[in-house]
Amino acid sequence: MEKITAKCHRVFKDANGIINVEIIDGVHIAIEQMRETGMVIRSLSEGGMGLVLVDARPHHTITDEAMAYLKDEMISKNRTATAVVTDKLGIKLMVDYFARLPGIKEK
Repeated sequence: MEKITAKCHRVFKDANGIINVEIIDGVHIAIEQMRETGMVIRSLSEGGMGLVLVDARPHHTITDEAMAYLKDEMISKNRTATAVVTDKLGIKLMVDYFARLPGIKEK
């Protein structure tokens, strides 16, 4: 299994077809980096819908623009399901908030 390293994430597809996204420790994620990761995820899902597992445990920061892109372009348009692993309350609240927004389908 090949890991593709973008500026802020390591991304690979496991034997079960799940796309794994590992956030690199200490990164600051701006919209450019989020778009780059989005392109990698789309290529691994072959342009279709994907199952994505995000390891968000490493310390990182994210801009408001990158957060909006994540919600509007990545989660709502090209994912069947997203699971996030984290020990941070803020990320847990953000994921819960995204799941409750109109346009984000709860599976």
